[in-house]
Amino acid sequence: RAKSHGKNQMEFFDEKMQITLENQLNIERKLSSAIENKELYIEFQPQYKLPSGELRGFEVLARWCNPIIGQVSPTSFIPMAESNGLIVSIGKRIMKEACFGFEKLVSEYKIPPTLSINVSVVQFQDPEFIPYVKSIIEASGIEPKYLEFEITESVCITSPEVARHILTELKLLGIKISLDDFGTGYSSLSYLRTLPLDVVKIDKSFIEPIGKIPNEKNIVKTIIDMAHQLDLEVIAEGIEEKIQYDYLIQNNCDYVQGNYIGKPLPIFAL
Repeated sequence: RAKSHGKNQMEFFDEKMQITLENQLNIERKLSSAIENKELYIEFQPQYKLPSGELRGFEVLARWCNPIIGQVSPTSFIPMAESNGLIVSIGKRIMKEACFGFEKLVSEYKIPPTLSINVSVVQFQDPEFIPYVKSIIEASGIEPKYLEFEITESVCITSPEVARHILTELKLLGIKISLDDFGTGYSSLSYLRTLPLDVVKIDKSFIEPIGKIPNEKNIVKTIIDMAHQLDLEVIAEGIEEKIQYDYLIQNNCDYVQGNYIGKPLPIFAL
């Protein structure tokens, strides 16, 4: 705990630390068996085009419901899965189920939607990542142009040259690349200029203040304009209110995602 706060720090033991650690260990043990017990499933959160409101596609979201501890937040189990390596097998199952379920989505929504799948930095480090992507595309029959992989800056920071190489390979396959959580890291602008990206996702922390602070103090418009200057499309996350939706239309945002315009749709167990 002291080390996590920097060098030359001191901490006194607190029972809460022990409880927190025990809870984390308990969750980690249960996560190990969650895949084989089919406790994990995926939800499809809709994304909509602006200003028409037509469906653009879905972000594929991992969810976990354990029969003993109940629903576990992705903010708890995803970092844990990344730290112990389980994210590789979880990520493979998510990609497989989403791609094989594509035809069902097409039949239900009458259009071929974009499937936006989050890819962890740990998956990028897996030497079997690209071969696995190719095998799933071939086996499922999905056209790569309907796939979009979401990455965060952590993918780029860990090994920039490796990341650029892998992203280039994915682009050559026809897969779109989206930079998630834009604006929350340290070097976002440099990635916009140097990586083979197609889409920028504005983090919901920038969307929440819309309507609560003067428009001139909100940098969302600046992000949209900057992305468009670089020929990138923009998705705004976390749309909860009409005022946010209207603001994004007025400022030429390309797509939106959030509870204001649609609810997650659970379909497939992993």
